[in-house]
Amino acid sequence: MSTPLEESTKKRIGRLLAKTVSRYLKDEEHRREFEEWCEVSMEVWRCFNMTTVHKKRHGGIRRWLVRNSLSLALIGIILLSMTVGAIGCLAFLPKPQDTSTPKTKTDVSTATVMQPDITSPSLEPVPEPQVFYFDIPLSEELQDYIREKCSEYEVPMELVIALIDKESSFRSDVVSTTNDYGFMQINQCNHEWLSSTLGVSNFLDPKENILCGIYIISGHLEKTDGNVELALMRYNCGASGARKLWNQGIYSTNYSRSVMTLYESYKEKAANGAVTP
Repeated sequence: MSTPLEESTKKRIGRLLAKTVSRYLKDEEHRREFEEWCEVSMEVWRCFNMTTVHKKRHGGIRRWLVRNSLSLALIGIILLSMTVGAIGCLAFLPKPQDTSTPKTKTDVSTATVMQPDITSPSLEPVPEPQVFYFDIPLSEELQDYIREKCSEYEVPMELVIALIDKESSFRSDVVSTTNDYGFMQINQCNHEWLSSTLGVSNFLDPKENILCGIYIISGHLEKTDGNVELALMRYNCGASGARKLWNQGIYSTNYSRSVMTLYESYKEKAANGAVTP
């Protein structure tokens, strides 16, 4: 059994031998010498094996071992030392450096991604629809109101302007001898049902009066399938009066023709832009 002193001595010898061999093998010439020593050791070992086999054949192996015990011991020491040195050398030899070009890892977060050049065609700005105001004694606010209600009840604005022109000459406070009120001359016989239907109360109020007139002419246009002149006859004569005329083959009156002339005139002015913005 080995003592602690022997174990420490072995470790010290191993470290010193490995360090010595490592420094020794750093030189290329020494490295070649070490390789030659390894070849010689292998040759000695091979010769030893052949000699052993030869002695066995002649039955004198015991005498041969006795005579060559010192040589064999020396060979064993040499082989052991070279083996330990080689192991220690390999442990301390520097690792070969990788001289190949390192691969570069692409950082996805910072990589520049080429986007296709998608250029949207330049679109010309769509002009906003112009709002025209007729050169008539009605304020722009009131004309805007007429335009809004005409759009709501699907009545041509030029037709309503023509009716106001014909009925009252743009006077909001006029009351006829037959009890027709305001801009569109709403007859008193219609006040009750219009108040109930539209919630109006003052038939001389410009907006309430215009609302009633647009509502009435809208109903006449619906009854006559959009025939403007027949609708104007109903507006002026009432439904029963217009029917009597139609039964007589009369489909046009001085009133209807007069309003139609104004209507065409206002349509032409609007189409030609002969209005003041």
